[in-house]
Amino acid sequence: SDVYAMGLPTFVPADPLIHKFVWPYAGPFCGRTDPELSRTVDVLAPNRSEPPFSPFAFQGEEYDAENYHDDRRYWLQYTEWELRPHLLRFGSARELLELAA
Repeated sequence: SDVYAMGLPTFVPADPLIHKFVWPYAGPFCGRTDPELSRTVDVLAPNRSEPPFSPFAFQGEEYDAENYHDDRRYWLQYTEWELRPHLLRFGSARELLELAA
């Protein structure tokens, strides 16, 4: 976090590789290993929106990399992996080395 606070570039994988890092480790933040209560939506909440995909369906007990591609892409736009400045995306090991050089 100190490196990020200094504004130094941080290399993060681009889509689709990023999904192997974001979702499998989202457990304590409403992910697979979080209690069921935190993985529910309050249907009575005022001004509640209806997103096109459930934020929880793709985060089942086991990580399912073969399904829910559109769901993951939709919710990725709201994560810190997409919102924070100073992030440089790479699509391959070769591209990462080129960016780092």
